[in-house]
Amino acid sequence: MNRITILFVDDDHLIRGAYGELLRDEGFSVVEASDGCEALEAVTAISGEVLLVLDEEMPRIKGREVLELLDRRTDASRFRVVIISGSGNSEVYTLPRRGIRVHAVVPKPFTAEELLSTLHRLAA
Repeated sequence: MNRITILFVDDDHLIRGAYGELLRDEGFSVVEASDGCEALEAVTAISGEVLLVLDEEMPRIKGREVLELLDRRTDASRFRVVIISGSGNSEVYTLPRRGIRVHAVVPKPFTAEELLSTLHRLAA
């Protein structure tokens, strides 16, 4: 269905597993990561465009730190970012960056339909 890969990054294994399964059922190619370090490792193995669903509050490397590190990459423009966060602090995501851009913030808790509609729109 889609030529874009979704990289779903969340430290909550129940959320990550449930949404990973749901997105696969929707026809997406999905890679899961449990934290920012795993996400940064995973992007090196994914070719093409990446729809990055990124939790903000994670151990080891926070979501905003992942964004800063990805923004330094020469291929940063291949990432479309959706932040999932319960912090309510979306201002940090509107900061200008060189190549990577946050396309949406989906506040937690969210419904499956809220996330799916955002991802379908960005993957189109």
